[in-house]
Amino acid sequence: MRYVDDAEKPLLVSVEAFKSAVHIMADDLVDDTHLTLFLKAAQEAVETAVHIPAAPGLYEFDIGFSGGSWRRYWFPCRPVTELAKIEVNDAAGAWVEQDMTDVRLIAPHNEPQLLLPDGWSGWSEDVDRMRITATCGGACPAQMGQAMILMVNDWLKAGIEAEERYETPIVAMGVHRLMRQVRYNRPCVTRFD
Repeated sequence: MRYVDDAEKPLLVSVEAFKSAVHIMADDLVDDTHLTLFLKAAQEAVETAVHIPAAPGLYEFDIGFSGGSWRRYWFPCRPVTELAKIEVNDAAGAWVEQDMTDVRLIAPHNEPQLLLPDGWSGWSEDVDRMRITATCGGACPAQMGQAMILMVNDWLKAGIEAEERYETPIVAMGVHRLMRQVRYNRPCVTRFD
């Protein structure tokens, strides 16, 4: 899943909201650029953990498959509110946009699924990848923002620098519990109906 919207992806928790939540005063010397980097990293970590986009927009899903022609695909996140386009790769590896007539989006807010019509024309022997572009996201659960605030606050207290790379993210137990409360687990990936 990759954000492909033209607009820059907004932060779920603004720098001002973070400062207010952790009681950083306006006259305290805190670098907003540094905080923005931390908030972006925390947002990405939380989105990945809970499978809910923090910002509504266009997302791209690249699906590899071999053998068979399934009809139903469960998106790895929720909500998915609109299908924009479906493409498959041809024998030369180029992406070819497909007709979306009779392609349906089922249960977009709870368990989003793409349902292809019987005899869908996109399948051929040369096709081994599909790319779906869809509008995803909406109102986020409060726990996502709370997890971001706790995560960034822990990083600041630990003296972690935004530019450094870490093999294992440092995440407190309270953050794990908040994310577990809202985590979306898709029940299946594809089905041949």
